Amino acid sequence: MHGGTLKELERRRHQANLAEIFREGVAREVNIPPVTGGLVRRKYLRHIYNPVVRQKSRLVCAGRNAHLWVSLQWLMEARSRPWRSRASIRYEGFPGGMSYAEGLESIERGEFTPPYLFVAGPMRTGTTSVQNIVLTAFPAHLQPGEWSTPPFPLRPWHVTKHNLRVARRVGQLPPDFARVLITIRPFLESAVSRAHFSAGSLRAPADWELLEAYALQWERFHELAAQGQAIPVPLVTISELTPLVFARKLATVLDVPSPSPPISATWRELDALGVQYDMSGDAARSNVPNMERMKAGYDLDERIHEYFRNRLGRWNDLYECAFERSKAYGL
Repeated sequence: MHGGTLKELERRRHQANLAEIFREGVAREVNIPPVTGGLVRRKYLRHIYNPVVRQKSRLVCAGRNAHLWVSLQWLMEARSRPWRSRASIRYEGFPGGMSYAEGLESIERGEFTPPYLFVAGPMRTGTTSVQNIVLTAFPAHLQPGEWSTPPFPLRPWHVTKHNLRVARRVGQLPPDFARVLITIRPFLESAVSRAHFSAGSLRAPADWELLEAYALQWERFHELAAQGQAIPVPLVTISELTPLVFARKLATVLDVPSPSPPISATWRELDALGVQYDMSGDAARSNVPNMERMKAGYDLDERIHEYFRNRLGRWNDLYECAFERSKAYGL
């Protein structure tokens, strides 16, 4: 009995930690006005308005009662244009300006079957497809509810998929409580896809500043995938298997019950039903293979290769290391 109690206490501690990881992951820095203008305005911003905004944000991000501070900010902005509601003030800094309390509280209550399955990775490496598999084949290993329907209980899990800090911290929890699946893809392929996606066009010029930032994200995630804190999931593996076969492979790796049909026969069908608005008809932004994109990407491929040529060798080695680890898992 005593052992069971200790085990239950340990699980509750992990649930609270997981909820806190996601709470910090969805909260983003609120824009604090710069202290400029005349003497009175500077004193007002430095000593009244900005401290109120900071305290409100701290309490909301910590899931604590911030009603007083929200009301104070609302009153101070009462004559501002455009006018803002209390709700928009409360959740400024949160993606979509909405509450994530339902999903976070569900995680903290432990309304899922361990291990909790978190999917992460750099953009354009298959994170959405793997999220759709987890959502379809292993829903018991997530908090219950819909990602796109109020009160959006799955949003904390969905919107943090490209957050390296969240992936790293979830990966530090005991593997029997939570597992992290990190999608991986060769850098050159990923970068071409990222460039097309951000431009929304197959003919737009490369944005080198954006691709530099993406290269850092790609490298950090692949380092994490190669170090043993997560299960690497190569995009090539996803593309070679049907969703059902891939889900059964994943069940074996995770040592969880294997899913049964029906699961969508193709990735296109699955992505159209899952945690992403259907972009299967958009050649520049779709997650599924597209011949038009492959042809248009040839010139961009060469230019990105030339720009990053001094780093590609190291990144190719990093990818191969992560890929070998995925094979060791049987993926």
